[in-house]
Amino acid sequence: MSEDLRAFLDAKALPAAVVVGHSMGSIVAQRFAIDHPSRLAGLVLMGAFATLHRNAGLTEWVRSSVLPLRDSVDAAFAREFQQSTLARPVPPQLLETVVSESVKVPARVWRATFQGFLETPDFSGELGKVRAPTLVVWGDRDGYALRGDQERLATVLPRARHTTYDGAGHGFHWEDPGRFARDLERFLDEDLASGSS
Repeated sequence: MSEDLRAFLDAKALPAAVVVGHSMGSIVAQRFAIDHPSRLAGLVLMGAFATLHRNAGLTEWVRSSVLPLRDSVDAAFAREFQQSTLARPVPPQLLETVVSESVKVPARVWRATFQGFLETPDFSGELGKVRAPTLVVWGDRDGYALRGDQERLATVLPRARHTTYDGAGHGFHWEDPGRFARDLERFLDEDLASGSS
């Protein structure tokens, strides 16, 4: 997936970009940051994992809930999964849109994606090479990406700044999109413009 992102930047003739990754996308963003440092203007990790390699809780959930999936993916499964990422209410229309998009994903893609992340070796030790300004954002009621992951990322990434959303879940950007937009804009305006972390 990191190479897909590089190919996208090539196709769009973008020399570098601020890469923003949420949840499993944070792992892709981290891999891209390590593999393509010259293409990285900044890094934003949202509800991030330091690794998912052999994560016991996720392994059990994949075994019990994802591996048995068949097409068409049940809307009740998708709704329960998406709701589990929230600690605060979101507009019902947003949730329904997310659920309707989730059920479009074939069961084989759900299975392959989760299994692929579980099998990806832990490369967090390589993150010390990343020199781009980095923003690590997390909701303190996140039941997926835990506090230890945030602390590890903030420690190993040399130019990381960490922001915690009190009372927010894994989907904090859905719960408070205005705040996240302001924090992202501030990071772009201050951290990237000044070259500070």
